[in-house]
Amino acid sequence: VLGWQEYATAVARVDQAQWPQREQIDQTRALIVFGHRYYASALAFYHPERPFVRVYQTDAVIRTQYGIWDRRDPVTQAQALIVIPGAAATFPTELARRWPCARPLGTVSSRITSGAVRVVSLWRATKICN
Repeated sequence: VLGWQEYATAVARVDQAQWPQREQIDQTRALIVFGHRYYASALAFYHPERPFVRVYQTDAVIRTQYGIWDRRDPVTQAQALIVIPGAAATFPTELARRWPCARPLGTVSSRITSGAVRVVSLWRATKICN
């Protein structure tokens, strides 16, 4: 469990800086996580606002409660905060069709129980390019 709160707090700081108007934020921007559901559940639990978090899945099998999107509950937000494990240098092509304008926001690091460092890349994605 060590590191999850630190990770979620750091992501929350970026989230709040990018979208300072917090009223009805889940209707304004989607919060989408690539990788294991642990990344999503930590955000859902430790982010101070308890946002609605989704896991991006490429297969048709629903493996977690965070992966029920585009089937029963499509993502309609024009903006998204994308969380990708590792230091991702490119925006995932799977999401570029939905949000064609994406820019990197940097990385967030947190130390976990084993002493290793967990790194995630953060991206802001929008449907309309400015």
